[in-house]
Amino acid sequence: MILWPLVTSTTAKEQLRAGTKVVCATAIPPPTDVDLELTETLRQLEQQLGEAAVRGFNDTKEVDRLVGSDFTLRTSDAPQTSVPRPLWVQAFGPYKMDSVDERYQAARKLADDLAVVSLVLTQRTSGDGRGMSQ
Repeated sequence: MILWPLVTSTTAKEQLRAGTKVVCATAIPPPTDVDLELTETLRQLEQQLGEAAVRGFNDTKEVDRLVGSDFTLRTSDAPQTSVPRPLWVQAFGPYKMDSVDERYQAARKLADDLAVVSLVLTQRTSGDGRGMSQ
């Protein structure tokens, strides 16, 4: 295993350039800011939301239960902008969500009534006879 950020000595860098496998004694510590119980709870809720998306968000009561009215979506391709809930749900109109896969969830509690969750989401959608995915 090569841990690039931890390779700082000139000798180790030279060994890497020469193709030598360098193993650093110092391991990256596990995160201390992730709430494991909250992560699991939110992972389950995110899974339910993905299943609702695959069903076309037809059950508005379920969407209301899972997504607060003040929900906003931020994406990695435009993190400086946010999409409010009404626009986010409306955007699915012409598309059919075929599948949703979520991985690497991490939840952090910021206040008694505020948490943030990060994850990697892959979805397969189709619309107008064309396949699309994100």
